[in-house]
Amino acid sequence: ASSSRPAGGSSARRGTPCKAASCGRRASRRPSRRGTSRCASRHAPSAAHGPAGPPSTTATTTTGRHQQHGLLSLRRPPKTTTCDPFVAVDGGAEDEHDQKLHRVATPPSGFASIDAHRQAVAAPPQTPGRRLLPVACPINFTLATQATPERLWMLKWICRRWPGPVVIAVYTSRVKIVPKEPECGDRVDYRVVAAPADVFARHSAYPVNRLRNLAVERVKTSHFLLCDVDLWPDASLLRRLDALAAASPDLFRDPQRAVVVPAFAREVKTECSSSTAASDSLSAYRMRECEIEAARMPASFAQLKECIMRKECHIFDRYNQDGHGTTDYKAWLRQDATSGVRDVKCFLSNRYEPYVVLAKTAALPRFEEQFTGYGKNKIQNLVHLRYAGWHFSVLPRSFLTHFPHHKSAARMAWESNGRKLSESSSIAASSTPSGTAGASRSRTLTRSSPTTTARSKDADVEHRTKMDKLYRRFLDTLIDVYGSPGDRTDATLLCSSAVQPSSRRRRRRRKSV
Repeated sequence: ASSSRPAGGSSARRGTPCKAASCGRRASRRPSRRGTSRCASRHAPSAAHGPAGPPSTTATTTTGRHQQHGLLSLRRPPKTTTCDPFVAVDGGAEDEHDQKLHRVATPPSGFASIDAHRQAVAAPPQTPGRRLLPVACPINFTLATQATPERLWMLKWICRRWPGPVVIAVYTSRVKIVPKEPECGDRVDYRVVAAPADVFARHSAYPVNRLRNLAVERVKTSHFLLCDVDLWPDASLLRRLDALAAASPDLFRDPQRAVVVPAFAREVKTECSSSTAASDSLSAYRMRECEIEAARMPASFAQLKECIMRKECHIFDRYNQDGHGTTDYKAWLRQDATSGVRDVKCFLSNRYEPYVVLAKTAALPRFEEQFTGYGKNKIQNLVHLRYAGWHFSVLPRSFLTHFPHHKSAARMAWESNGRKLSESSSIAASSTPSGTAGASRSRTLTRSSPTTTARSKDADVEHRTKMDKLYRRFLDTLIDVYGSPGDRTDATLLCSSAVQPSSRRRRRRRKSV
């Protein structure tokens, strides 16, 4: 400090003045050991002369130097909150380094969806306490779905009922898909996934969960409703969600709240086909039948009640009571439009898989992409939500309606193979006659069918077995990671957990009678 020689770079040694811009660049590259750049020390204001004083050896902070020269400060800007309570801040590399310190130091579970959720919840929160969406962030909704090209004709009917944004992931064997629906305008965001023709033809290889994840990734609103493209919302669903968000903002500020939208199905005989055969779905006659049935789909609560009275509309997947029974449709029909949501106190079954409105956050469990084709692909995500601490509420008056069509080849193969596997546990591993009726029917079909058909049936059986084993392993991993819901206070329990086994048996006998 006592030396008259300025502490600078090459320009200082040549006797030329150091320009402020070069100082800023040099300071950003080579900070001195004392915490101040050598070039900055010569341009720091003196305490005796004030801000306009001559160069002094008195060291100042980088912020003071940049304020003097009118330059942009090199200090990191103050942290600002985001609308995602599980994403800390926009802070650059320094925050990325901080987040690395909070990563979960546990071995991978074998499921990417579980590992990603554990990673997100391990990050430090923006503010102490429970993580909630900031009040200043708007609450809005997107309809997300997935489909193959022959079902894209449904988009115009969905857009008529849903005036908000729509995201759809399309799985196709052609790079060029059908033109966009003009009635939807620019509200639809397409995400196309192309596959070779031989892969596309195998319904067991349909990447349904990958498509769902891709659709959710394209969502730009705070919340979204994910459903299949043949499940159509009623005309007031988006309006009701907006009104509920305005009346009860705390409901949607909770990132771990799932709002159930009850699902119904219109079950009538129709010639409209929605199979993967283009000759069926795109033929003029069948398309006319589809347009007729589309106009008959209930679009309001009153129309739904009339459809139920005509016995044309029923609970979605009504023969699988475990799938949607927890929604309690009788209580839903009694809910008033102004009463708000009805909380689900407990689950009637582990197989409950409703369609829900969720907040898009970094901690939202993704769909596990190891599940492909038909079976177990949606329920695994709903079970993951329950084990991870999500709570469920039922939305009044609004609903989804499943468009009537024939059973898909994938579902028929799944149900057929399920019956065969239940009759003979060794049918997937051995071709030895077992003596059961199911095995006898299987041998008859194999003898009377071509070789390719037999191989296809074997592949279907293998797919069913593979998905069942994968789902059991997924459940075991959930228990290992999160613990049993019965041992936690933040998880939704099963309704039967508080009932004695003898009482359950008596209740089951009364129901059967």
